[in-house]
Amino acid sequence: MMFKKTTAAILAAAVLSSAFVTGAAAQQQDGKGVLDFTIDSPYASVNWSTFGQYKADFHAHSNESDGSPQPADTVEEHYKKGFDILALTDHNVTNTTWNRKDDPTGKGRTYLTDERLEEITNGAGRDGRGMVAIMNSDEQSVSDHLNTFFTPFNNEAGATLEGNIAKTQELGGICHINHPGRYTGGSNTSGTTGEDASNNPSTIRKYVELFNKYSACVGMEIINKLDGDSYSDRILWDNILKETMPEGRFVWGFSNDDTHSNAATGHSYNMMLLPSNTATNVRASMENGTFYASAKVAKREGYTVTDIAAINDYLPPIITNIAVDQAQDTITIEGERYHTIEWIADGEVIATGNTIDLNDYEGRINSYVRAQLKGDEGISFTQPFGITAVNAGSARIHTDKTLAVVENADTVTCTVSMDGLNGLNSIDAAVAYDADAFEVVQVKSLLDNTVIAADKSTEGTARMVIGTSAAVFGDTDVMQVVLRLKDKAAAGNTKLTIERINTSATNEDGTFEGPIAIADGEAAIEIISYRAASDINGDGSVTLADLSIALSRYQSTDAACDIDRSGTVDTADFIILTGFVD
Repeated sequence: MMFKKTTAAILAAAVLSSAFVTGAAAQQQDGKGVLDFTIDSPYASVNWSTFGQYKADFHAHSNESDGSPQPADTVEEHYKKGFDILALTDHNVTNTTWNRKDDPTGKGRTYLTDERLEEITNGAGRDGRGMVAIMNSDEQSVSDHLNTFFTPFNNEAGATLEGNIAKTQELGGICHINHPGRYTGGSNTSGTTGEDASNNPSTIRKYVELFNKYSACVGMEIINKLDGDSYSDRILWDNILKETMPEGRFVWGFSNDDTHSNAATGHSYNMMLLPSNTATNVRASMENGTFYASAKVAKREGYTVTDIAAINDYLPPIITNIAVDQAQDTITIEGERYHTIEWIADGEVIATGNTIDLNDYEGRINSYVRAQLKGDEGISFTQPFGITAVNAGSARIHTDKTLAVVENADTVTCTVSMDGLNGLNSIDAAVAYDADAFEVVQVKSLLDNTVIAADKSTEGTARMVIGTSAAVFGDTDVMQVVLRLKDKAAAGNTKLTIERINTSATNEDGTFEGPIAIADGEAAIEIISYRAASDINGDGSVTLADLSIALSRYQSTDAACDIDRSGTVDTADFIILTGFVD
């Protein structure tokens, strides 16, 4: 469950005004903050020392639609410029093979020969580094443009963006949304018009609903060509991530040339991180986010030179390693050809540097963070890292006994403890129990400096809201619950369980309310009835026959005759048994 940053603590601010701690105090426990983060990295499966980095264009045209080169020339140009992966995505033309023998447009187009296809596939002239074709690709263009991959279909008159996505999913393919700024108004560079369009709630909702509904739609272009239509699409991307990431729905960002001429090739691309360059691995990378997007032009980020001759030889940053430290809540990026790394959460740059320690930005990170590496000749964008958090610490439950006897009206004292706390000042703890077996005798706070302890118990749940006048750090017992067995409690096993453990802490970054992790949330209790156990022969009553059986097992370890569960059949068991003889 994601933590909630709220301006209202559980208890009235007036009561807890003295419990506010500074940001520095909240960092006292081994450099940790109030929150304990879990980082879901799309790069977790990448072996940076063995995987290759392969340059990909997933949006390219030939004169099969509105591009100028022949299909063969489009392929050749990408090969010459060092691309390792290419999807031909002519408008409303399903690309099958680069050496196709049919002519889908009927216009006498030129494709690769079989011999040349083999050379390109095998990396002739490139030290064996071949270029992989993404087959069955198409730019579905009847409605808002959508690139589809690994799926042989072509949209028809009346098609819609959602319909094309749904068809892709039905056929087992994948897709990404192209240059959404063209349709949202985000391409407008006049004043704040493009930004306003990408912040429009109805626009955001449209795309969020599509991504949440269709897993086959793996992402969207955040850079298209020389960042014309996509001028405000990084803003839209962040707005979409703000909505989808709390639900664990990653939306990957793609950078594509949208090639229409040979000269316009090689400026926006994706670096796919693969164990080997195969179409199967490429698809997995597109689906799982094991790639990063690079561009020579990204106008909002300061890369505004669009003269092709000037930028042809530019080299955007590359990423050589990403390391996540779950214990320290850090992400570290290594790379080349960059001078600045910016970390972005909810569309805002919150930090710079190779490493981000999430605990330093607890009030500013909600469900994701992403990074962009800025160099002299371009920019590279990581995919988003999923971020979830609970308040620092862990909870456990323990009892003073594991065996309780009905006839003794035994009580069980249950203690809820927490470890590794860091500045908490209000706690809502609840222990669930079997109401048919137990009744509550007492619920009380064990915290020092308790200002208020409000009993919120209901039948089956012992619950207390506790507020302290001083922030709680380290390890401590929090709440004690005393339960008494009911006289009609059934023999057998039962459990006491932490039903909830919500906490709140306030520092200079705000108030953090949410759960903490439960390290050990159950305690087992065995309920026994001496009367039931004394009926050794199971005839429904306790008689001399039962005593005789027990006596015959004297000093043995026969569990059936060990009434008090001491481990040995002894005099204590005979005394108990005779007390119930009818």
